[in-house]
Amino acid sequence: MLTTISKIWTVFQVAFGVLKEVKELVEIFEQADTDDGKKHGPEKKNAIVELVEAVYDAADNTVDLPFKKETIMGLVDKAIDVIVDLMNVIGQFRSKSK
Repeated sequence: MLTTISKIWTVFQVAFGVLKEVKELVEIFEQADTDDGKKHGPEKKNAIVELVEAVYDAADNTVDLPFKKETIMGLVDKAIDVIVDLMNVIGQFRSKSK
């Protein structure tokens, strides 16, 4: 029983760590966006996904990760959408496109 609880706790710690880092990346890319009158949402999302994927690959080449790549990348994809949607709704992100 304690082993199961420990595993569940580890999963939550890793998942929330990923969410925290994704949120920070979303904010960094939002701040870096240019005021050129064009929307760059898909490009920013793709850049974050590629960065996380590269970090995952580098880590997986070093140690045997207990999480499948598809699981982490699915979490990243969903997290970006939820974070951006929320930030747009509460007015924290403002479109720089005209």
